[in-house]
Amino acid sequence: MKERAIDAARQPDKVAFMVFDAKVARKFRSFPYFISTFPGVAYAYIDDYRRSRKDIFSSSDRLVILATQTKIDPKGLVDTINRYNRFVMLQEDSDFGRATLSCKIDTPPFYALGPIKAWVLLTEGGVA
Repeated sequence: MKERAIDAARQPDKVAFMVFDAKVARKFRSFPYFISTFPGVAYAYIDDYRRSRKDIFSSSDRLVILATQTKIDPKGLVDTINRYNRFVMLQEDSDFGRATLSCKIDTPPFYALGPIKAWVLLTEGGVA
């Protein structure tokens, strides 16, 4: 059977982590590169999470330590990052079919935001 990463929707609690390295962290420190936004109201950058969301922000020079801090399986995290880095090298993502893979996750320190969950909130017809 072909090896395949498991997406967040298939996780028991549908929880995921955003894991990236120093290259990405440098980019997401100022406009127009924000990590999250409330359109037209506020933007959040990596340093905002570092200062105000210590509950979901972690960093380390080693992936194994980052995994321990976030309660992610260390072997699973290292294997997933290595697999992703191979996809970047080959420019082929056999797990999710992404057409663009711009850079490896290979420059410490490494960062994780999470656990995070995706929520879709609808009020068809209004709150009432």
